[in-house]
Amino acid sequence: MAPGSVEIRPYRLVVYGSGLAVADAFHRGQLTPAERDALVAGLVRCLADGKAGQRRPGAPMVMDVPATEIVVHSGGHTYTASADGVDELRAQRAYPSRLYDARDLLDAVYRRIVAGGQRYTSSRVRLVAVPVRGDAGSPAPAAPWPAGVPVPTATGTAGVLVRDLDGTPASRALAAFPLASDAVKEWQTYAVPGGAQLRGAVRYRLPDE
Repeated sequence: MAPGSVEIRPYRLVVYGSGLAVADAFHRGQLTPAERDALVAGLVRCLADGKAGQRRPGAPMVMDVPATEIVVHSGGHTYTASADGVDELRAQRAYPSRLYDARDLLDAVYRRIVAGGQRYTSSRVRLVAVPVRGDAGSPAPAAPWPAGVPVPTATGTAGVLVRDLDGTPASRALAAFPLASDAVKEWQTYAVPGGAQLRGAVRYRLPDE
């Protein structure tokens, strides 16, 4: 994966107690109390024994595939399942059917939220920047780092920089950097004091981030 992909990636789907559902930190929708309760009950049934993420003995192994993690809070308890290659190994039934049932319950909500067409926005963003390292010579000319946007300092993997912003700095970052959810746009490159260059993008932070 490209540097910064892990740091800027939001949860694919989050459903809150209020019924608010947010997909990819970019789409939003609302579940009724009955829909929310039915979803939670269905997920708890699938995950209650803690074995949904256990791979079937003899199931094939696939390298470099995404991991799926499901976390459900209900009645003071937390139910979880984590597994690699859930979709890639579905035809081989690598995992118990209840893991796929849970995945499908969430996927149905995800598709509904994305198809609903409501944009999720926030006054709070996460800015992720990656140092630009030229193969030879000096980096290509770039515009100065946007005024009023703090340069990220928290280091992630491979030197990736992360900063959470609120208020005016967040607005300025949104104006200067592309949203990571817009795959068409390339990450914007700016020069920081000292001559280094950073390539960055932003995403909206979720309500609980």
